[in-house]
Amino acid sequence: MPKISTPGDSAKTKPERQKSEQATESFLVAKPGIAETKIENCTPTAAAALALRSKINRQALDYWIRIRGERAMPSRADLDPIDIRRILPNVVLIDVASEPLDFRYRLIGTKIVSQLNNDHTGKWMSEIPHQKPPSKIWSSCETVVNEKIPMTTEVPYTGRNKDFAVSEDIVMPLSGDGVTVNMLFVVVDFFSRSVENL
Repeated sequence: MPKISTPGDSAKTKPERQKSEQATESFLVAKPGIAETKIENCTPTAAAALALRSKINRQALDYWIRIRGERAMPSRADLDPIDIRRILPNVVLIDVASEPLDFRYRLIGTKIVSQLNNDHTGKWMSEIPHQKPPSKIWSSCETVVNEKIPMTTEVPYTGRNKDFAVSEDIVMPLSGDGVTVNMLFVVVDFFSRSVENL
């Protein structure tokens, strides 16, 4: 069984509530017909506008930036369910393991579970045939672990709801020590065939 990285969470600090609009971000985008692109040196608002169609995912990215403060990444301890109660049904928390690299579903929001064919809570990604390497989802998670910056992807929807056409996710790194990514904060939204943005 892979070893989960468990560096002690650093003391929780009060993040800045308002970051300067002059602050810049790096952001990875991978969508159909678009090569994986790294957007650099743009404001958080511009990064979201360039990459994310989903209002829920834009809210999630804004929250990640806010709780991060001046650090490279926020920690799991910084996440407050009360702050994100409106998007909790769309949230996935994934443990990052090392030696060897693997990913375990710790929590999957109710909206996501209701749209999928199976509930993967507690499972290792390497044990799921269509998610083990070299799948797109594995590649996205590995990229975020290595780059330590958020990434968004858009893929065809294959769940039980025939009205949905695609899903868009935003994968954001969390770190207990500010250096090693030990968890991924993921938010997923769905687009119907008749409505551009749910």
